[in-house]
Amino acid sequence: MTHPAPIALCLALSLSGCALSGRSEQSEPDAGSDEPRGRGSEACQRWQQSFCAFAADECGLIDRERCDDQNRGVVCADDAEATRCADGFAVAACNRPPGGCEVADIADRRAAAEACETYFEAQCESNTRCGIFSNIDDCLESPLFDFDCDRALSIGLDFEQCLQELSTRRCDRDVPICDEVIRAR
Repeated sequence: MTHPAPIALCLALSLSGCALSGRSEQSEPDAGSDEPRGRGSEACQRWQQSFCAFAADECGLIDRERCDDQNRGVVCADDAEATRCADGFAVAACNRPPGGCEVADIADRRAAAEACETYFEAQCESNTRCGIFSNIDDCLESPLFDFDCDRALSIGLDFEQCLQELSTRRCDRDVPICDEVIRAR
């Protein structure tokens, strides 16, 4: 059964939109599993797990896989707040999520902004090497890269691999692993 979505939680659930869906069963990755656990501290990873257990499994507001994909890249700004929120999600009702526990409240925006800037620099280095731009500054000033990194909230788990692939990219190929590596609200 799908429960009504609180508007604030729905807006923050997805960095790219809110989708209503049925419940999905997925457990936290095992310590020996190849499945990525998430960015940030243990407390932050607990928030990631609790957030998606609440939003996807309990309330059916988003597909679990999509929630995990989007929120495992969040680095939490404060472990105490992440812990408070994880505990709050465990006892919250779908129509009363714990306050101050949404992605935008928890995310370390500085870390996400720095990763965003690093990504655009790597993208522009690759584009300059491939002759798409004459220099990195022209690339960074291009409307193609007109994005405010202060809006970034999440760093995809493929971020480091994306940077590596950009540095060795063949100029006649795209780098699909870099799609949505930085997510913003």
